[in-house]
Amino acid sequence: MDKNEAKLLKETIASLEKKLKERTAELKKQSRALAIETALEKVSRRTVSMRKSDELSETSAILFQQLKELEIDAIRTGVGIFDDANDAIELWLTTVSNGDGVMRILDYYSLHVHPVFENIIPAREHKKPYALTILKGDEVRYYYQTMSTYLTQAQDQVYNPEEYFYSFFFQHGALNVVAHRPLTEAECGIMTQFAQVFGMIYLRFLDLQTAEARASEASHQAALNRVRAEIASMRSADDLDHITPLIWKELVNLGVPFIRCGVFIVSETERLVKAYLSTPDGESLAVLKLPFEETEIVRKLVEKWREQKVYREHWDRAQFQEWVQSMLEQGQIKEIRRYQASDLPLDSLSLQFVPFPQGMLYV
Repeated sequence: MDKNEAKLLKETIASLEKKLKERTAELKKQSRALAIETALEKVSRRTVSMRKSDELSETSAILFQQLKELEIDAIRTGVGIFDDANDAIELWLTTVSNGDGVMRILDYYSLHVHPVFENIIPAREHKKPYALTILKGDEVRYYYQTMSTYLTQAQDQVYNPEEYFYSFFFQHGALNVVAHRPLTEAECGIMTQFAQVFGMIYLRFLDLQTAEARASEASHQAALNRVRAEIASMRSADDLDHITPLIWKELVNLGVPFIRCGVFIVSETERLVKAYLSTPDGESLAVLKLPFEETEIVRKLVEKWREQKVYREHWDRAQFQEWVQSMLEQGQIKEIRRYQASDLPLDSLSLQFVPFPQGMLYV
């Protein structure tokens, strides 16, 4: 092989190596783009499938898991929801364990609590896609000491020499990322995309909350209408004995957690409280006639009713047993077991009395 042939071969090899390198870089770039697209698609698909607002944690966990798989080098990620009227933010943190995501609200606080958050204000005003605050040395330590109310720290906490605090904006808030190093332009682009996707998640969450509130209100109204219809059919005071079981059933249908309920009618002229109680199976339990001055709880109940304020009381087992025994001795109830709705007395009982013009609703 002469010199010209050797030179040509060398140039050919160099050209092929260059093309191979360029092609490899191009394929790597395409692979990265495909990975990002796939990650965004997974999150978007889960967002569209949300049917209840409490699925926010699971959907958010998928988003943060996808960020992890894209190898965004972050110390911590979270979400902030803005309260623009008060220059404040509600900080959410998503943790993932065994595939299950849990989103919890850390706290609500002013954006002026620290420059990391204060710098968000001008960035949003200037329509920037994100805000960046760099903390170094003692600034890092000061930040964590300031935020110690919200972020758990070890007693022997070792602080990084520098940290980069990013907030990537969406309509109602920001996707927050804390990193050891500055994110690359490409990584910032990815985070900006993910922030917009989280914005979709949050909008879906708000829509579901609104729909659930409307459905709940409709359910409440239907329950009220059923009770009102029953009340309209009353022909005597004795018919109240049949209203209490209906209230019980409606409260159960509405998902209100309780174990007993009743209606207490207050008569100022008779100085008497008539209590219409229901058993756990929705059947009429007893009608108690309680003079105003007979017991401390009745005295307090009447006092709160006159003020039209909610009255709460808590009994332990001994107090409940004492009450049941007194009702038995006075002939107000016939069977202790029936009144207790079990063989054994309750360990404790939290009583809530909600006022209305003629008396108190008891649960």
